[in-house]
This record gives sequence, C-alpha cells and structure tokens, in this order.
Amino acid sequence: MRSSWWIVPVSVCVAAAAATALAWQGEAPQLPQVRVITLQDDAVTVSKALQLVQKQVGVRVTDESGRSDKSISLQLDRAPFWKALDSIALAADARAVVDAKDGSVCLLPRGDEEPVPTSYDGDFRVRAVRVATSRDLATKQSTSTVSLDFVWTPTLRPLFFNTQVRAL
Repeated sequence: MRSSWWIVPVSVCVAAAAATALAWQGEAPQLPQVRVITLQDDAVTVSKALQLVQKQVGVRVTDESGRSDKSISLQLDRAPFWKALDSIALAADARAVVDAKDGSVCLLPRGDEEPVPTSYDGDFRVRAVRVATSRDLATKQSTSTVSLDFVWTPTLRPLFFNTQVRAL
C-alpha cells in the first residue's frame, strides 16, 4: 500500500492559495486619484493659469518663457495635469519641460520646435521625441528605434516601471 500522507498538507496549501487569490481579486490595489484641472476662460494670463494649476493640483510651474502676461483662451474640463499644462504651453507658444536636475516643471519658449506625438494617461505623459531607422543593404534588414520622453505628475512617486513592450 502506498503512503499518501502528503495529500492533506498539499490540499490545505492549495486551498489557502486559492482563497488568497480570490481575496485579491476582490480587493484590487488602489491607484492614486488623478488630480484634474478645470479652467474655462477666454482671456486668462499665462501667470494666472499657472497659479490656478498650482491651486488645483498642487504643482508649482515656473514660467521662463517670457510670456507670463500673454492672454490665452483655455477650455479645460477635468483635464489631467500634463494635458492641461501642454494646453497652456501651446496657447502661450511655449513648451512644458521637466528639469533633469531637480524635477521641477517649467514653461520655456517653444522656439523652432514643432509639437511631437504625445499620449496622455492619467498622471502620465509619453512623447515620441526621436525616430531613427536604418537599413542593412547586404542583409536587407531594417530596424527602427523610437525614443520616448516619459514623465509623470510631480506629486506622484512611482516605485516600479515595467519597461518590457507587451504589444505594438
């Protein structure tokens, strides 16, 4: 007769794992609430718009574009931080950037820069800033590389990023 003493402990472990999995399905981890901006005004100055951004979202944005007195028209209704800030920058002929040294956000003059493809998702902004392609003439193989600028609202403190591409 074969011994089957291990069936009970294994069964208990499987049941505990299943119960834990079911409990986790019911309680998904909570993501931070996306802070949004509502600003609907046909004649607001850039400096006033940035003050309202700070009041509604809690992020100070400095204006180094030289356009703080420019009157702009904005129709923002519950726009996430980056979408709102890029709308302000576009109306002011400026660009929104993050300082690499301290993470502060500011508006700079746009200059000759063209707007680039941009995607917004809650607290995140992803911009395609550079595309490089090459063709190996001997093997006829082609490669393309897209450089992305990935930023998040400064009030968010992400702990982990999965950088593996899942699908294109």
